[in-house]
Amino acid sequence: MNSVSAQELANYIPDARLVGDNVLLERCCLDSREVANGDLFVALIGDRFDAHDFIADVVKQGVSAVLVSREMDVNVPQIVVPDTLSGLGYVAKFNREQFVGIVVGLTGSAGKTTCKEMLISVLSHAGRVLATQGNLNNEIGVPKTLLALSDSYQFAVVEMGAAKAFDIRYLMEFVQPQVGLLLNALPAHIEGFGDLECVSRTKSEIINELNAESIGVINLDSQFSEEWLNNAPIENVFTYSQDDALILVDKNSLTHVHAENITLHPLSTEFDLLCLGARMRVTLNVPGAHNVSNALAVAAVACSLDMPLQKIVAGLEQFTAVQGRMSQHEGIAGSRLIDDSYNANPQAMNQAIDVLSEFDGVRVLVMGDMAELGATEEEQHRACGDYAIGKIDAVWTVGSLSEQASTAFGDQAIHFESQDALIEWAQSQLTEQHTLLVKGSRSAKMDQIVNRLQRK
Repeated sequence: MNSVSAQELANYIPDARLVGDNVLLERCCLDSREVANGDLFVALIGDRFDAHDFIADVVKQGVSAVLVSREMDVNVPQIVVPDTLSGLGYVAKFNREQFVGIVVGLTGSAGKTTCKEMLISVLSHAGRVLATQGNLNNEIGVPKTLLALSDSYQFAVVEMGAAKAFDIRYLMEFVQPQVGLLLNALPAHIEGFGDLECVSRTKSEIINELNAESIGVINLDSQFSEEWLNNAPIENVFTYSQDDALILVDKNSLTHVHAENITLHPLSTEFDLLCLGARMRVTLNVPGAHNVSNALAVAAVACSLDMPLQKIVAGLEQFTAVQGRMSQHEGIAGSRLIDDSYNANPQAMNQAIDVLSEFDGVRVLVMGDMAELGATEEEQHRACGDYAIGKIDAVWTVGSLSEQASTAFGDQAIHFESQDALIEWAQSQLTEQHTLLVKGSRSAKMDQIVNRLQRK
């Protein structure tokens, strides 16, 4: 983070007080094993740990100050706050407010990571980009990204996740983006929200919490788009859609970005990108209609920032698949392996089936459980099995919930009691005619199947 005094932070954080000397701080650290002189150590409290227990250790290691929720008996300056997690957010917010570049915040139930990486590729044509690392998109990960901001960057792309109501509102207090991108609201993590309407309200906080000068980017293809548009408290809203019937140019101050002449290939996707009336052909190096939607979202963000269409297209065409997101590998026995194991929800599973259906030969969905779907979890797994009928040739499942998909798909489905059993079967069956797409929630650990079925 940028250099700041302990007293400045104590004055900035609500209800904080400084105990001890005013010292200059150069970095914020959350890991007691990595502290050094010049660091502010934040003592977070989790379900199974309390970092206050390590304060004595970090003092021995030469830490310059600590941020704590109770005054400790140590001889270093202490910023005492009501809650250290919130305190971390305000330290990050202080650093974010020193940043003079553009911050783009994005959220949605699906597509966040892919859009983040696409944005990096596109915005890099206009300046240096800082972005969320991996899936660090929660109340700890987002402040980590903001703390890395410095004047060496022109852009920041901050991914924001949510597992329950008001999570996005909490993060928006610290991120304060000039552009907020709302991708979708789907039945993912439904257990924490209760119902899909709560998912929608929570995701829409990325628009509703923008200040008056900011720009909102909204997906018109979402079933909630009308509600999001009507409730948006800002005038400057960009929209995007794959549906030509939804074009809303110059209506209610909306600017529409959309695609025409979409051509799907097994390994890529082509379409005409229309931004503010200008048109260019785009070839994405990733398959699937859902990636057209992701590209439109990114183009709308870039267009709202007045980037030339040629640079937007160049960035989109340089994008390559994120590991675990439709990344392709050579499998054993000459088979093709599509790794989409990063995560899953019902809509994303159906989109993966659509991608798989574009291939020739024997098309097999290797499916693991989809987590956090609430009371309808079995029904939603069966629906994915139904959706695959007539589109692909076989479904191989592992996991108690995914067995419902096998049952729905019928005779060409096989359910396995373990990953080992599935892999043993695959090793005996695969040929160069097979294309396998592997997908499931992160908790299903389907990446282990990908690793074991790749050609070494």
